[in-house]
Amino acid sequence: MSTHIEPGHYRLLVVDDNRAIHEDFRKILTPDLELKQLNEIEADLFGKTIEVSPLQDFDIDSAFQGEEGLSCVQNALNEGRPYSLAFIDMRMPPGWNGIETIEHIWEVDPQLQIVICSAYSDHSWAEISQRLGHNDRLLILKKPFDNVEILQMAYAMSNKCELARKQILWQQSNLASKTGKLDSDDSKLLAPIEDIRESVKILQTTFEKFNTQFNQLRTALTDQSSLNSDQTIRELLKTTDFPEFGQSIPDVFQRLHLALKKVKTGSDTTAAKDDNPNKPVH
Repeated sequence: MSTHIEPGHYRLLVVDDNRAIHEDFRKILTPDLELKQLNEIEADLFGKTIEVSPLQDFDIDSAFQGEEGLSCVQNALNEGRPYSLAFIDMRMPPGWNGIETIEHIWEVDPQLQIVICSAYSDHSWAEISQRLGHNDRLLILKKPFDNVEILQMAYAMSNKCELARKQILWQQSNLASKTGKLDSDDSKLLAPIEDIRESVKILQTTFEKFNTQFNQLRTALTDQSSLNSDQTIRELLKTTDFPEFGQSIPDVFQRLHLALKKVKTGSDTTAAKDDNPNKPVH
């Protein structure tokens, strides 16, 4: 699943059982259409460009229970457009409370920044930290809200989340690149390693056969009691592969030498590139 991060454009989620709270967040974080239209009329009348507030950077979705909030987060991840920040109420009967909701959400999206919103002191900071851990992804916002405080949190925490997600994407891409390079280096070594394995197998078979024939010949040469020893020796010499041994063994050793050289060169080159790209290869 790929993640699309649009610079400067943030998706926010509000999880609260009070619909009026959702409207409050939209008034604070999204531009007022009527004000925008008035600005455009003023610009036409007075012939000057009116700067429009950049609050349009926020797309806000609503969930009215913790379970619904979790579903929104999962869907956003599946779409590849995750939320940057979630404002979550502490009390949302009859479902999960804020802490339970955050625990479930962080299981599926641990990078999501979260602001707990509450007008009550149901849980101390120590209790919240014990449940959710000490981390920099969580803030507490007391009701009633201050507009500037919400704006600052929205911009700062959304940007922080975006940077964290970009860092993770970069690390994943970098790891994939390094893994691909290692696979490529390994594939280059497969052929010479197979040559080494085959050469050793040939040498082992050749030396075993040579040793068998040599022992037979040595026995015939040292057996003085046999009346047919001369005839036996002549027959053995006819059937031995000694000339072929002399011709094939140098060829096998040459093949083995070239394969070992390729493996050694490939290994040294990889080490040099990993440790110091400017280090010469010997």
